[in-house]
Amino acid sequence: MTLFRTGRGIILCAALLLLSAGAQVRAQSGSREARWRFGLIGGLNYNMLGLGYQRLDTGLIPNFYFFKGIDGSGIAPYISLLGEYNSRSWWGGQLRLSYDARNGIATDNTLPAEKKFDTRVSYLSIEPLLRINPGVNNLYAVIGPLIGINLDGKFDYTGAPTEAVQPDKTITDINPVTIGLSGGLGYDMVIGGRSSSPRWYLAPFLEGSWMLHQRGHSFPQISQDKFDDIWSTVTVRAGVALKLGIMDPEDLTDGASPELINLALLAPSRFLTSRKYEEFFPLVTSVFFDSTGSAIPDRYKKLSRDEASKFSENDVIDPAKVGNIDAAQRKAEQMNVYYNVMNIYGARMIANPATALTLIGSAPDVKDGAAMAQGIKDYLTNNFGIDPARISITDNGEVPRNPSGSARTPAADRPLTREENRRVEFVTKPTELGTPVNINTVDQSPTENDIVLNINDDPRIKTWQVVITGEGKRETYGPFDHPAQRIDPKAVMDGLDKGHFTAQVIAITNDGQRVTQTKEFDLVRREQPAKQARRFSIIFGYGQDDPVRLYENFLRNTVAPKIDAGAKVYVVGHTDNIGDAGLNYSLSGNRAGQVGDVLKDELRKLGRTAMFEVVGNGETETRTTFDNGKPEGRFYNRGVVIEVIPND
Repeated sequence: MTLFRTGRGIILCAALLLLSAGAQVRAQSGSREARWRFGLIGGLNYNMLGLGYQRLDTGLIPNFYFFKGIDGSGIAPYISLLGEYNSRSWWGGQLRLSYDARNGIATDNTLPAEKKFDTRVSYLSIEPLLRINPGVNNLYAVIGPLIGINLDGKFDYTGAPTEAVQPDKTITDINPVTIGLSGGLGYDMVIGGRSSSPRWYLAPFLEGSWMLHQRGHSFPQISQDKFDDIWSTVTVRAGVALKLGIMDPEDLTDGASPELINLALLAPSRFLTSRKYEEFFPLVTSVFFDSTGSAIPDRYKKLSRDEASKFSENDVIDPAKVGNIDAAQRKAEQMNVYYNVMNIYGARMIANPATALTLIGSAPDVKDGAAMAQGIKDYLTNNFGIDPARISITDNGEVPRNPSGSARTPAADRPLTREENRRVEFVTKPTELGTPVNINTVDQSPTENDIVLNINDDPRIKTWQVVITGEGKRETYGPFDHPAQRIDPKAVMDGLDKGHFTAQVIAITNDGQRVTQTKEFDLVRREQPAKQARRFSIIFGYGQDDPVRLYENFLRNTVAPKIDAGAKVYVVGHTDNIGDAGLNYSLSGNRAGQVGDVLKDELRKLGRTAMFEVVGNGETETRTTFDNGKPEGRFYNRGVVIEVIPND
């Protein structure tokens, strides 16, 4: 058996083994390696020629006959441009554009005088290859077809000692295009560290390649198998690939132990499409003015006299939206309630004719608090027809009764507190008219859907984020700077009734290392209708020493009686973005804890039990917080939100 035929058998067996491995393998361990890679390959081909019966015109020896022994062999270069995709499961793909030389020296030792033909045949090879990841570190296999476009074909002839060397003869009748099969094994070694982006790989490889029918039939009188007997080459190739990997930021990892994170994950037992809420939305009883001018800012809703005569706070939310406000609309609709604060007071004063209103203006720097208050009085008297004698004006100077800011306020935040102090406050007697507004909503991202994540409260961890993948979805949340977080999985459940997912936490340490840890979880959609829930919000003034005590009667007499036995109660604290973020985080948790304690105590007195979850979010933006860019948004963020979920 010739060397060519032995090599051909090895290539066929290897191809069958690779295809079998691809059918059986399920996953690979290097799941956080680069998906897309581009690079350069360099290697050497050891070519084994199977020439069959050939006629080469040497000018001296007209015929080049079939070899009975070794047809021929030789070494030649292989250079390739590489593009690669790794799906991070069992499969991937490569596309190569290669300079592929299939050179070899064929010796005809059957003739009286030994003849040597030094053949030099090169191709531009196009190789689309399947990458198979068998789950053994970064070991991989490739297999696929090749298309060879002939670039050149030459040979040198060396005959008997009396015959001259005939260099650079052209090999005629080379097929311009030929096909073949390639396959082999490689190993991706990361160089430069796993924290680098992009990531570099050095991949040594060993491959086999079979190029078929490179030249036509030059002895028509002799029967030959055109499939592989007419100038075919089996090649064993060794080399190395240098690849540049394009990394997703969350996939960069270093050598720190995953135990640094110690991830705890709690997923909801059932995923709700939506839940209706009866919401008691508090009013910030102030109008905030721009830094220049005493005109009422345009963001506040102002009605004509005819519109004011028909106004009802029940209509503040578009009637078409009542009971159908989703999470994306909720903040805008609630802020729209606040921007009707003058209209709500006007309507309530008409409904309570014995009530008097005092407008207290304060204005740092410009000191036009009285003019600001006068503008609101003119609006209420002219547009709502309220007797001017029922509205009095007080100029409180530079600061309001409960000013924002203190000597401890960071210098960078003082412009924000001055902005908050430029306002007009509403004070009514004998009846307080600033009670919450009752609105009905449908929340398409209920709090009970949240995935609860906790990592180690380790000072070495600077920030962290989580990437959820599965069922064809990929969502990134964060970065976070506190160990406990809640995330809304609505995006990954979109269009699904159930799903299996992986949560990958990526933590960044103080010295810049990246460390990851993963947990798997399942989500199942609950189809049966959910009962209506209730949501209460309480808001605190800036720097109040004991703000929860001011709401104790409200919590005991209004909120607690509306908590049914067996309900789930979420108590979530928030702050604005003024001051130290760490202190704000602690403050929000402490206040939420105090609110939870009051409610638990009152429920004990009522003989009921409920499940409580208390959390402080600090400055973190959530679906129940508002834009910190405006004074009113910061006011609404200083508080606690209480959600009462009935036992379904």
